[in-house]
Amino acid sequence: MGTSKKMGGFCIHLCTERDWDLLLLMLGILQHYMIDSGYFIRGALCHSELYFDERFLFGKGIIMAHEIESEIAKVPRIILHSSYKDAANAQDDPHDKIIFDAFTAVAGMLPIYLHDADGYMFVNYLGIVQAMQDFAEEYGIERYRIEDTFTQHRDRVIFSIKDCEKRYLPQGVMKKFLWCLQYHNRFCSENDYNEYMIL
Repeated sequence: MGTSKKMGGFCIHLCTERDWDLLLLMLGILQHYMIDSGYFIRGALCHSELYFDERFLFGKGIIMAHEIESEIAKVPRIILHSSYKDAANAQDDPHDKIIFDAFTAVAGMLPIYLHDADGYMFVNYLGIVQAMQDFAEEYGIERYRIEDTFTQHRDRVIFSIKDCEKRYLPQGVMKKFLWCLQYHNRFCSENDYNEYMIL
């Protein structure tokens, strides 16, 4: 993992040779907690060659991730590129999938990604955090309260939209928060959490 300064923000690079599914779950949880702290992040999960040491990072993988993040993601979503999904599905070491399989067995049909209006897949961080509640109860780890999750997410999105209006920020910034509002309401509507919708 590495970080680099980028136009007033930070870039975080994560790479792995295994545990594809676990990385996807961890990113969903990370994205939720970043938003809860006021940081709306975007990015890309892709699979390609990458070469790095303690001083350098280069390769087709970083170029692909940057292009997807900057040209496609645009709003606070982590795009799940088909190259990553294909690599995850092709993993042949069953040991790598033990925790993920246990997680999905408890959570049922976990919606770990959704299709957006433009056809791209993105990490469904609200779905992942929702499923963590059942997983946490089953395995005796820190308990998640789904009510707190949706209330906090709703309140953070509303605050960000109002703050954007108050400070007369550019329309492009507002579109990012409006995307979060639409995603929040879509998730609540599709999963019978209508009481947490943003009206």
